[in-house]
Amino acid sequence: MAAEEFTFDAELQTHPRGGSFCLVPAAVTAALGTRGQLRVRGTLNGYPFSSSMAPMGGGQHALLVHKATRETLGLVPGGTVHVTLAQDIAERVVAVPQELAAA
Repeated sequence: MAAEEFTFDAELQTHPRGGSFCLVPAAVTAALGTRGQLRVRGTLNGYPFSSSMAPMGGGQHALLVHKATRETLGLVPGGTVHVTLAQDIAERVVAVPQELAAA
């Protein structure tokens, strides 16, 4: 089953302690049904990404924008980015090294 996809435009912002993010509309947060951190995937201005949405309080989430993505797209704080995202429901698989598995 595919995750529901959402589309919106948002302003790229910077956090005082570093990092870039976009605020996710409250309607998107409500539709996703969680107040916790959430893995997401989608596109920023048509460029594929995989990241997280972090809770900001008051039912608001921030979409974290990786530095490499920001630099590739030439995004600057205060600029608008077109976001398409969905919850990343792919199963996470961790490859355990043989030495550790044998311990």
